[in-house]
Amino acid sequence: MGIALALACLSGCALSDPRISGTPPTPTVSALVTAAQATAPTLQAAWQAVAGLARFDPANTGWAAAATTLRDQWRVLVGPDPISRFAADADPGTPLTVSSAEGGLSAADAALTAARDAALAELESTPGLPAVFWAGLAAGVEQVRQGLTLTYGPATPANPAVTVAITDETAAWTTLISRYDETVFALDAATGFFDPADPDRQQFPVIRAALHTDRAALAGLADAVNATPPEPAGIYELPPEHDAAAARALLAASQQRLVEAAAVWVASAADPTLAAPYLLKTATLTLDHGTGWAEWPGWPDAS
Repeated sequence: MGIALALACLSGCALSDPRISGTPPTPTVSALVTAAQATAPTLQAAWQAVAGLARFDPANTGWAAAATTLRDQWRVLVGPDPISRFAADADPGTPLTVSSAEGGLSAADAALTAARDAALAELESTPGLPAVFWAGLAAGVEQVRQGLTLTYGPATPANPAVTVAITDETAAWTTLISRYDETVFALDAATGFFDPADPDRQQFPVIRAALHTDRAALAGLADAVNATPPEPAGIYELPPEHDAAAARALLAASQQRLVEAAAVWVASAADPTLAAPYLLKTATLTLDHGTGWAEWPGWPDAS
C-alpha cells in the first residue's frame, strides 16, 4: 500500500509540475507521406477498374491476382509510413461495373497508365530512397498494365531483404551495365537448355535484342554520369544442372540482380528521372515480351 501511495504521489506531482504546460508538438509529416496520400486516389481508381474486370470474369485468375497486388500497394500508400511499408488496413471501395471485356480493359489500361505516370512524376523532385519507392511503385503498376493482356502472376520482390544502397552514381551506373552483360550471357547460356518448341524459348531472341537496345541507350548516358562504359567481359556462374528448370533459375537470378542494380542507380542518381526508366525496363523485361516473368523491386528498406 505504501508503494502504491508513493507512486500515486509521484504521478500527481509530475502532472501538476508547473514546468509542464501546453500541448505536445505535432510530429512533422514527411513529404513522402504527404505525396503518397495525394497519389493514392490514382492507384485506388486503378484497383477499382481491375477489380471490376476480376468480378466480370472470375475465371481469369490473372485479373484477380492483379487486383490483389494493386490493393496491397494502395494500402501501403495510405498507410502511416510508406517508406517502411507499414500499410493501413483500409477498404479501397467498390469495383467498377464492367459491361464488356473490351470496355473494362480500356478503362483499366487508362487508370493504370495514370497511376504509373503519377508515381513517375513524384520521383522527379525526390532523390534517394523515396525515388526508389516511386520508381518501384511505377514498375509494379506497369507490370499489372502489361498483364492485362499477357500472363500475370503476383511478381516476387527482387529481394525483400536487400537494403538499397546509396553509393557513388558512376559506380552504380557501371554496375548496372555489367548486370546487363551478365543477363545477356545468362540468356545465351540458357538457350541450349530449352526445347526449341518451348514458347518461352521462342521469345529469347526478342528479349536479347531488347537487352542490347537498353544497354546501348544506357551507355549513351555515360557523359551524364561522368563515366566510361565498360567492355562486356566475364564468365558468370552457371548452374550444375543442364535442363530447363536450371535455366529458368539462372535467368531469374540474373534478372533479380539486374533489378537490384537498377534500384541502386535510382537511389544514387543526381537526376532519378534518368535512372527510373531502367528500373521499369528491368522489372518488366520478360513480361513485356509475353512470357509472364517479371521482378518487382518492391518497397526499399528505410536504412
